[in-house]
Amino acid sequence: KKFLKRLPYFRELLYFYNALVHYRRPFAYLSARCFLSSKIKKIARRLDNSKNVSDFSVHLLSGHRYVDLLLWALYSWYRALPASGQVFVHDDGSFDASDRAIILKLFPSAKIVDYAWAKKQTDVWLKDYPNIRDFRKADDKYIYALKLVDPFFVSSSDRVLVADVDVLWFSRPEEILNLLKTGKNFMMQGKGKMDYRLKDGRELPEEIARANAGVVGYQKTPAYLRALEEFFALNGKDNPSRLIDQAGYAFVLNRSGDLRLLPPEKYPIKGAVGPQTQARHYTGPRRELFWIEGVRLLSKYVS
Repeated sequence: KKFLKRLPYFRELLYFYNALVHYRRPFAYLSARCFLSSKIKKIARRLDNSKNVSDFSVHLLSGHRYVDLLLWALYSWYRALPASGQVFVHDDGSFDASDRAIILKLFPSAKIVDYAWAKKQTDVWLKDYPNIRDFRKADDKYIYALKLVDPFFVSSSDRVLVADVDVLWFSRPEEILNLLKTGKNFMMQGKGKMDYRLKDGRELPEEIARANAGVVGYQKTPAYLRALEEFFALNGKDNPSRLIDQAGYAFVLNRSGDLRLLPPEKYPIKGAVGPQTQARHYTGPRRELFWIEGVRLLSKYVS
């Protein structure tokens, strides 16, 4: 199984298989993935707004493999909220020159956070937090530690919104804007309990184990860093879970403030996009629907 995952185009073949077998929409997937996905790259005009608001910042971690998702995620964000906070795109170390060029062509107000530059800042940012520093430096093993650390430091805004590139936005996110304005901590809400254990075998408390890191918002405070230092100490260095950002945010935001979970009817992970949907997280098991549903809905507005 691990060998198959390393083969070129394994994921795309898996997504096509799921579109064929589970959703019975193979042609919808192929047309969206092969044709609509590149439609956005041919746009000659900018798709962002040059007027940023200053009271919050927006952060997305991406890499070369996810640029197509990133472009549609950014387009959907600016369409839902033209007067956005400053957007930062965090490079995971795999961007090439063409990736940077297309991002800045379509979204010139966005700032790309260079991977090598950010890594060099680790000792400065985290000189008083050795556990966070060790995990941030080990980004070859814990790449999602970048999501937990870097947004806190690269933005001058006190309020931070972090979104995954597989989240698409369909209408103005009023709940999120209100929570950001009032300085509340929040995350999306998953359907089930995340499978995550600390090094002593403990699971996360029931009330936060359903948190999902597709969309995260928080107020920057010293308590955030103290809680993150504690989380990495409890996590241990031999726990390379892909959920480290999700568990980390749930633990930290619950420790450093009152964590709110966004209403799933407006911010779903499962279920079709409807009139009340403000954003949907197309997680790995449902990634095909990012194209079959989300991009097909949004593509009619791109011209």
